[in-house]
Amino acid sequence: GHTMVAISNDIYIFGGSTKAGSLNNNFHKYNIVTKNLDLITLVSSDGSFNIISNRHQHSMVAIETDIYIFGGSDSSGSLNNDFYKIDTTTITESEPGAKTAIVAIITSNGFDNKISARHRFEMVAIANNIYIFCGSDRTGSLNDFYRIDINTINLVRKTADVEQLTDNGYDGLISK
Repeated sequence: GHTMVAISNDIYIFGGSTKAGSLNNNFHKYNIVTKNLDLITLVSSDGSFNIISNRHQHSMVAIETDIYIFGGSDSSGSLNNDFYKIDTTTITESEPGAKTAIVAIITSNGFDNKISARHRFEMVAIANNIYIFCGSDRTGSLNDFYRIDINTINLVRKTADVEQLTDNGYDGLISK
């Protein structure tokens, strides 16, 4: 499926499946006050398009005015461990009805594959940290927990936290 986050009065929706069942990389903004729905084209700072591939079973969080997208499964069935940042303050109308926003690639390979490619995982944001919890790869369930400090883009594997979660009844979520 798709993912969505809220920033102020705006709901942002990314990716997922179309009615026909194909995957997409559409990025929409829906304002709950004005009821406006905008399709926003994501571009890199050098003007390249289609930075983020079509995908589903990814995760997305918001910290202040930035949106972060990680992982998921793409149209070919491949799993991803790429990580992106969309700066919603860069949304502009390039021509009437055509809006763009700047997206930056934080890592295209899971911080040198320290975070494996995955789908069906959970991701949350607390303060300036993003936490990634478990999920699945092609071999089965994953037993890991990561923290990414977005200020330093520092990745920390939280092994002790996984053990504590397992010891406190979340063993149904974590393979042993």
